[in-house]
Formats: sequence, C-alpha cells, structure tokens
Amino acid sequence: MVFGSLLFLVLAGFASVIVRRDFERRQQAEAERDRFFTLSQDMLCIANTDGYFKRLNPAFTATLGWSVEELLARPFLDFVHPDDRAATLREVEKLGAGQSVIHFENRYQLKDGSWRWLSWKCVPQQPGGAIYARARDVTEPKLAEDALHRSEENLAVTLRSIGDAVLATDSEGRVTRLNTIAEKLTGWTQVEALGRPVAEVFRIINEEPASRPSSPWKK
Repeated sequence: MVFGSLLFLVLAGFASVIVRRDFERRQQAEAERDRFFTLSQDMLCIANTDGYFKRLNPAFTATLGWSVEELLARPFLDFVHPDDRAATLREVEKLGAGQSVIHFENRYQLKDGSWRWLSWKCVPQQPGGAIYARARDVTEPKLAEDALHRSEENLAVTLRSIGDAVLATDSEGRVTRLNTIAEKLTGWTQVEALGRPVAEVFRIINEEPASRPSSPWKK
C-alpha cells in the first residue's frame, strides 16, 4: 500500500513536471510571437469580417499617425479612401469565404488628412473568422510609377505632334518607339517594330547600285 502511494506520488510529480515544462514552452513561444509582432517594421494586424481591427502592432501608429485606440474604435473602412472602399469590401468578402488575399492595394488616411498607399497580404483563420494581415507602405514606389506613366504619356503626345519621323532604340539597337511619321516612313507600326533591330525596321538604300552603304547603326 505504501509502495503504491509512493508510486502515485512519483507519477504525479513527474506529470506535474511535464505540465510545467509544456506551460513554460508555451509561454516562451507566445513571448517570441508577441516580440515579433511588436518589433516588426511591417504593419501587422488581426481583424475580423465584422469590419473592425482586433489587434495592431506599433507600425500602424508609426505609419498612419492614429493611436491604436483610435484605430480599434472605428470600422477600418472609415480610414479607407472613398474610391477604394468598394474594392476593399470585395476583398473582405473573399476573406470571409475563406479565400486568402495575396496582393491588394488601397489608400489609407493618415491622421493629418493625407493618404498613403498600402499593399496587403491577408489570410483568414477560417471562413467567417479572424483575418491575419500584413500591410506595407508602397506610396513612394506608387508615386514614382505614376510619375513615370505620366512622363511616358507626355512623351507619346510630344512625339505624335512632331512633324519629323522619330525612331528610338535601346543600347542594343532594338526599336523602343516610333512616332506616327516614322510608322508611315518605314511601313512598320510601333507594335510590330518594338524589340526588332533598327536596321531591319529602317532600311537605307543607296541610289548608286555599284556601292553599298555601310550601316549607320553600327558603332
């Protein structure tokens, strides 16, 4: 009887040690997870399909200027640009149905009233459940891309308005652009000519049959 009691106490103590170690490991894992969540420079959050943030890391405040309390108190659509709300709602509906969102961009309002472009990657825990999301501020690349697009448009307008033929190439001598006059002169459309060697698109013919002109495109 005494032996049985001692054995019970030993087993109970052994089980207690195992439970305590499991608890300590779980605490350590949670602490590491929380440290990663807090220190990440990416904007990390947990939201729900009810339209509210549930948890936010400090990067949200650093990027948007709102306090965590302010962001948690209002539906997240309140911070989304009016022109982006319909698209944002469609992505939330996908998440609610259990689909991940690999890439989505929308504009969020800063506390000073300005707007920043955010790129999102979101994973639902389960259909209708919590949403785990990562956002990055992509405003600067977005503005640079828009500026380049406007520059390209302005250049195209300028080239179309020039009365002379204009043909541009890259460093390898392949056609990158033709204006309308050059298309008429060469017989190539810009779509057809893009990427082709310039000597193929713009042929020079010498009126003297006995002599063959050297290519002006050779360095």
